[in-house]
Amino acid sequence: MPSKLYKIIRFFGLSNQKRKFMEESMELFEAITEFQMKCRELEGRPPAIVDDELETYRMHIVEELADNFVLLGQFIDWFKIDKDLIAEMGSKKIERTLERYNIDNEGGRHASTRKY
Repeated sequence: MPSKLYKIIRFFGLSNQKRKFMEESMELFEAITEFQMKCRELEGRPPAIVDDELETYRMHIVEELADNFVLLGQFIDWFKIDKDLIAEMGSKKIERTLERYNIDNEGGRHASTRKY
């Protein structure tokens, strides 16, 4: 029996969902940008006030991430891709990035690396 995600992409079609993914990716980008702008605006205010004010912006990011996850799930089902394979590939890419940019355990740069 086809998954719910497969049923959705089969109904709308791959081309339409590719366009939808571009749209949702841009909406996520905008939500993150709005969050960053609000952080700058709230700089110097007490943490409790900042947390309250930022919650709406965080939830907007959550909503846009969910939209993107749903579409990614549709592509995974459409192309019959094993989720374990994606997790494995993702782990390799994370390790490669940590090594390539010499990122230490705390997320900082070693003195020998420079920011681009």
